Parts: sequence; C-alpha cells; structure tokens
Amino acid sequence: MKKMKQIISHVVNTRLGFILTLLAFYWLKTMWAYHVDFSLGLENPYQLLLSIINPIPLGLLLLGLSLYIKRTR
Repeated sequence: MKKMKQIISHVVNTRLGFILTLLAFYWLKTMWAYHVDFSLGLENPYQLLLSIINPIPLGLLLLGLSLYIKRTR
C-alpha cells in the first residue's frame, strides 16, 4: 500500500502526470453529468461509445495548450 501511494504521488507530482490526472477527472465529471443531469437515454452501443469518446478531444486540446506554458523559475 505504501509503495502504491509513492507511485501515485510520483506520477501526480510530475507536470504531465498532473495534467493527465486533471484530464481523467474532467472526463469522469463529464460522464457523470451526461448520465445524471442530462438523462440522454442512450439506446444502443454506438451512442454510448460516442458519449465516452466525446470529452477526450477538448481535454487533449487543453492538455496541449497547458504543455506550451513555460515553467517559472
């Protein structure tokens, strides 16, 4: 358990790891909002696949923009 906590801490403390963690939380929040607040009524697997993939492009765009920002020293 302690080793797993160290690994997670190491990943989150890196710049890319932190941004990917934020991307994962953004994706989870969007999926929750789709199914709870909007009640989309997904009828077939294709609609479910599209709702899963939909938040990823914006997240990747934000990820790319955030990596252009230089570190302050």
